[in-house]
Amino acid sequence: MKKRELTEKEQESLKTFQSFKIIYPNYYTWIKAGAIVAIAIPIVIWLIYLIGDYLIGIPTDIQAGEVLNFYGTFLTFIGTVALSALAVWQNKKANDINERLSLLEEEKYKLEMRPFAMISDWKANIEDVISVILSPTKIYYDIGKASNDHMNCACLSLFFTNTANYFITVSYSTATVYDNNDLVCKWPNRIANQQNSKLYLNSCKQGEIVFYAEKQTMESLVDKTIALELILENKLSERYKENINILVTSFDLHDDNSCFVHMLVQNYKIGKFIKDKDDKIVVKWEKN
Repeated sequence: MKKRELTEKEQESLKTFQSFKIIYPNYYTWIKAGAIVAIAIPIVIWLIYLIGDYLIGIPTDIQAGEVLNFYGTFLTFIGTVALSALAVWQNKKANDINERLSLLEEEKYKLEMRPFAMISDWKANIEDVISVILSPTKIYYDIGKASNDHMNCACLSLFFTNTANYFITVSYSTATVYDNNDLVCKWPNRIANQQNSKLYLNSCKQGEIVFYAEKQTMESLVDKTIALELILENKLSERYKENINILVTSFDLHDDNSCFVHMLVQNYKIGKFIKDKDDKIVVKWEKN
């Protein structure tokens, strides 16, 4: 007799069952044991009543059909519970899948739409304050009392790298200096003789922003935290705010005008400018 071939749907069901057996061996063992018990119980009931017809010691006041009907009702109850448990499990799996898809969409959004600039390097140097003010070759911000009264000024250069997959702009907004939790000062947003105050960065490209002040101001930053605020724009000109904490561990200025600075950059935080229900512009911060 020729063996009937399985249909495509039957083959798919068989593969699903076999994969379930491999992935969840413990569940498979319990299901197999439950099926054996479910089949064995009616047989045991039938054997008890068969023996009860010949042995007075086994009461048979309740008819076998009634017992089997009760057992059938019990199996229906078990089936309903099992289907409910299966539905709950499937909902949980669906929720897990939706959560993973949401995370993937969020990561895709971060790569494609959300700008991000990382401080990838820094340096300190001494420059002529007149040249910085009158003929700037970079983006310079005056954060101290550097003026023509001081021929030289101390400069802190921060190099920002665009880690997004597209073009972004980076601009300095403000900065606050803290000694532990005590407010020391706020840096102004002061720029002179420069038409542009933004960095225009393609993907993975680096740009430099220089902050300058008199030497004593820069040396006073040691062991203090700079809470730096930046304004970023993506390719659609959507604006974001990025906060960065910078702990200055050393800032050495030597007599020969050589400089050394070491910092710890930490606690990046970014949010998008949106309108709230009152039509006010607020920042919606991303969760870390």
